[in-house]
Amino acid sequence: MVIIRREEGGDLDESAQVTEEAFRSMKQSSHTEQFITNALRRNGLLSVSLVAVDSESNKIIGHVAVSPVTVEGQETKGLFGLGPLSVLPSHQRCGTGSQLVNAALEALRSMSAIGCVVLGNPKFYNRFGFQHTPSLVLGIPGIPQEYFMFIHLDSSAVKPEGTVHYSSAFDATQ
Repeated sequence: MVIIRREEGGDLDESAQVTEEAFRSMKQSSHTEQFITNALRRNGLLSVSLVAVDSESNKIIGHVAVSPVTVEGQETKGLFGLGPLSVLPSHQRCGTGSQLVNAALEALRSMSAIGCVVLGNPKFYNRFGFQHTPSLVLGIPGIPQEYFMFIHLDSSAVKPEGTVHYSSAFDATQ
């Protein structure tokens, strides 16, 4: 059984190791995801940080980070980016990533978030309601836009439009 809970101070090293291992063999990775998460944490930008714990071993097997994003030229309070999402390779394709995403989205709803963006595989993220939204573009050249998706969490709020920028913490390399 997997338990999803908030990340605690004693989890940081283990979370970083999980993130590093999860992205190690991914071709489309910068292999800096653990540094990104640490930079977000250092800068007080981790709005949601959850871990997946294997109840038998009491080891962390997954982590998800959520941080604020901005839309060029707009007030963007309540708009977030999901990621990095990390699950140990030995526990992938078992539902752990889905549990982390669902828990992160629930946390955002409880924070009255307007919406959330993600850069990732549409086949995975579409099942949670993320959709490619042509009116929102990622401010990183060379990324196929169909991999950049949005979920509108507050239908009473105006859906943002424009160029989305992640925090400079996403430039972290160590």
